[in-house]
Amino acid sequence: MSKVIVEQKPKTIVEVTMPSTVEIELVQGNDLRHYEIFSWTTSLLISIAVGFWTGYFTVEVKSNPLLASAITFSVLGLGSIAMSIYYRSKIYGRKIKVTKHAVLDDFEVKL
Repeated sequence: MSKVIVEQKPKTIVEVTMPSTVEIELVQGNDLRHYEIFSWTTSLLISIAVGFWTGYFTVEVKSNPLLASAITFSVLGLGSIAMSIYYRSKIYGRKIKVTKHAVLDDFEVKL
């Protein structure tokens, strides 16, 4: 008859320490959404404008419609950059930022 010895390892204990308060910064969601939209359209419009400018400068015979498209998308891209900077300044310029403090002792802990 053989004897099997099973060693019992001590249980692993995980200790988590939490701060007494958590600071939450709230921003206007509408301005954040506009900032993201204008940031995305800026990258799109500037990429299109660079494509038209590259096409305009690489052809032997200069094309007026190609030049007009390059100028149009450049102006739209610059306008989108301006709007993106405007909304970014509203978000990060502390004009509308609200800070809230939550005390963690107020929350119920369930194990």
